[in-house]
This record gives sequence, C-alpha cells and structure tokens, in this order.
Amino acid sequence: MFLLIFFIFGVIYSFGANIFLSIKNFYKFKKEFSKQFSKKRRLFLSVLSFGIIVMLFGFYEKLFFPFGILIFVLPYLYLYAKSVDESCMIKKIQTSKLTEGDWLYHDLKIGKKIIKANWDGLTKKNISLIKKRYNFVRIRQGIPFAPTFLISFIILCILYFLGLEKFIF
Repeated sequence: MFLLIFFIFGVIYSFGANIFLSIKNFYKFKKEFSKQFSKKRRLFLSVLSFGIIVMLFGFYEKLFFPFGILIFVLPYLYLYAKSVDESCMIKKIQTSKLTEGDWLYHDLKIGKKIIKANWDGLTKKNISLIKKRYNFVRIRQGIPFAPTFLISFIILCILYFLGLEKFIF
C-alpha cells in the first residue's frame, strides 16, 4: 500500500515541481519549448496524427478512444518535460562547488581522457581532474524527491489511523 501511495504522490509531486520550475523560469522555458518543438516537429505531428486515427477507431470500439487520447497527450508531456529539463535544470557552477555525485551536462575532455556525463555522477577523482582544467562546468540538477517519502508515510499513517486503508484499497 505504501508503494502505491508513493507512486501516486511521486507523480503529483514531480508534476507540481515541474510546473513550479516552468513558471519560475517562464521565458527560458518558452524559448526552449519552441526550440524542442521545431526540432521534433515531424515526429510530434506524426504521433498526433496517429493518436487522432486511434481516437477515430473509438467510434467502433470504445477501448480505442482513451488509448487515442493518451497517444495524443504524450507528445505534449514529453515536450513539456524535455523543455523544463533543458531550460530549468541545467546550471553553470564553479568547479570549486562540485560535489561527488553531480551529473555533468556534457562530456568533458581533459587531455586524452574523457569524463563521461552519465547517471553515476562524478567521483572525487573526476572532480580533481576537472578542477585542474576548468573554472566552470554545466551540471544537470534534479528535483529533490525525499519529501515524497515523508508525504507518503504521513498519508499511510492517516489512512490507518482513520481506518480507511481497507475501504480505499
């Protein structure tokens, strides 16, 4: 039950954080959204067309209509999320402020060695190499997800306290 509550509120929390970031950085977000749309216009329009076709099949079989709406909405959600990521979550910081686990935005070349921008983040060794060569780097920041654990636990406790866990689930 905790996992279900966690997933539901994780989605709500993430979507709320993305909305907050896009409003806070509206002009950068708007510019990036236009850029992403023009870059992926053909794919975007193809998926939208396919979604409309699937919705039209919904007149014959009701199951197709919600599936068509989902296909129709997904490209907008993708462009929105990609635009928030590129415009609001990329920060230029001094190399002295790098910490272990930070995610590089781009691969960095230091001499013959390339430090890859991957999900594992930077190691202490990578940071010391970067500090010797660069003054500033661009990193990808994320949304702090820890509050979702607390919110989910509190909601689970409230459901148990009120005796609603069996009624809801």
